[in-house]
Amino acid sequence: MTASAEPTVAEILRYGLDHDLTIIDFHTHLGRWFHYWFSEDSAHHLVSRMDDFGIATSITHHTLGMVGEYRRGNDIIGKAMRQFPGRIEGAAMANPHYPEEIRPELQRCLDEYDMRVIKLHPSTHAYKLDGDGYQPVYEFASDNRLIVVTHCGATAINGSAMQLAAMAARYPEATFVAYHVAGDFDGLKIYGEAIRPYPNYYAEICGPMTHNVLEMLVDEVGEDKVLFGSDHIFMSMPPGIGRIASCRLSELQKRKLLGLNAKRLLDRLRGRTS
Repeated sequence: MTASAEPTVAEILRYGLDHDLTIIDFHTHLGRWFHYWFSEDSAHHLVSRMDDFGIATSITHHTLGMVGEYRRGNDIIGKAMRQFPGRIEGAAMANPHYPEEIRPELQRCLDEYDMRVIKLHPSTHAYKLDGDGYQPVYEFASDNRLIVVTHCGATAINGSAMQLAAMAARYPEATFVAYHVAGDFDGLKIYGEAIRPYPNYYAEICGPMTHNVLEMLVDEVGEDKVLFGSDHIFMSMPPGIGRIASCRLSELQKRKLLGLNAKRLLDRLRGRTS
């Protein structure tokens, strides 16, 4: 690194340089989970870890919603948003097996907490993303121009890339983000075919990544459609950040993945212009 050269993303992160670098984590959790040991799962701990690694904002949902107690989980997340405004962007959860409860609960979360992201977990809910039970979610998201984030797998029975693509096509006013895309190496081309046609469909990268997977993902879906996510507290934040910093993408592409793409989505969600 020279004194006159613009520092690279890797140098900024390695040396802690005081330089403008936006990092937004599009996939974090609060809560506990079966057969996992977490030393801490509080909102304070989440924000403390964000501070450690220079993360401005995290999209966060509660694990309670992944199994059944979504109202209780949504309230915990809503209170975390109030405790850390601008740092925690809460994602409300709903259960497709109780479709009549979905719209009232999402409206409550919007009214009480200004919660503008919705999280789905078709795997633990054992329900297809294009099933009838999830339609109230998409209708609400479309009516209010919200973001829907979801656990996903390229060819998963419950939660496939193409199931989500069908919803992106049906509800163009909503924004859709598939989680774990870069962890599904064999499914990258499937994700490319699913995501490319729809301007409202994005890929999030958390999960084990093989060599060059980020470069391949950008080739498949485009540099403006990929978002950094860690899956904290199940996974640590630094590996995903480091993989972006050290990959063979351009400096601008790295900045887009780390936060600029996410910032554009959140600015639009919040009615901000920048």
